[in-house]
Amino acid sequence: FLSRSAVQSLIKTDCVAICGGSKACKPAAKLKGGDTITVTLPAPPGCAGIKAEQIALSILHEDDHLIAVNKQAGLTVHPWNAVASGTLVNALAWHLQHSEASLSSVGAASSRPGIVHRLDRFTTGVILVAKSDLAHWRLSEHFAQRKVDKRYLAVVHGEVAQDQGMVDAAIGRDATQRERMCVREPGDK
Repeated sequence: FLSRSAVQSLIKTDCVAICGGSKACKPAAKLKGGDTITVTLPAPPGCAGIKAEQIALSILHEDDHLIAVNKQAGLTVHPWNAVASGTLVNALAWHLQHSEASLSSVGAASSRPGIVHRLDRFTTGVILVAKSDLAHWRLSEHFAQRKVDKRYLAVVHGEVAQDQGMVDAAIGRDATQRERMCVREPGDK
């Protein structure tokens, strides 16, 4: 299972060929019956660039394939432009540095090794982190196919009109504050 952008990246870096490698593939290439497609996957980038930091973790489950962490509010999941350290990924690097285990190499190039899904910085909850590439792809597939049941409990401030309710809407990045998530209407950019 590869995302469309991952496949396009492989095509743009000449890792995909048509007819046994005789023709380089282009993203808009049209295939004909009998064409053979060859994909050469590059070596995993590894996680060597991730700085290990001693940050307390609440590990709910860990085995050879994955780690389930109860992520505390205020902890960013992975390094990005505005946050270079103090993340869950940095904490997991510390946790795993003295064992033979490691995080999945999937996502390592973008400082997200093993990260299958995300939780906002100020959200607390269970996050699954893959320790192997196979576990990463399988967990990603389950999330993509909506086979994972996710439930959220919100704490609100102010006057609430109803005792309970459900928000059944798409969530996306806030248009003005890109680090925040919000309910998005279809077609919003």
